[in-house]
Amino acid sequence: MDSTDGPGSRHHVENALLYNLEGELAANAGAVDIDRAAVRRAGNDLTLVTYGGSLPKTLQAAERLAVQNISAEVIDLRTLRRLT
Repeated sequence: MDSTDGPGSRHHVENALLYNLEGELAANAGAVDIDRAAVRRAGNDLTLVTYGGSLPKTLQAAERLAVQNISAEVIDLRTLRRLT
């Protein structure tokens, strides 16, 4: 990570665990609104909140819970921000 702490500074963090992840990109894929979280799976019994490289594992956990008749919502934060 490199940055300056002045106005307009940018921080860039990459999750190296995602480099080898493969999958299909939707035909209508476009810009990602990182200002808002995204519901990746609807559910009624509990909510799992995740971001970055832990999203695939969290979706797998929701699938395993579904086998036990537990409906888990998965929310992808997409990004984390400093609180200052």
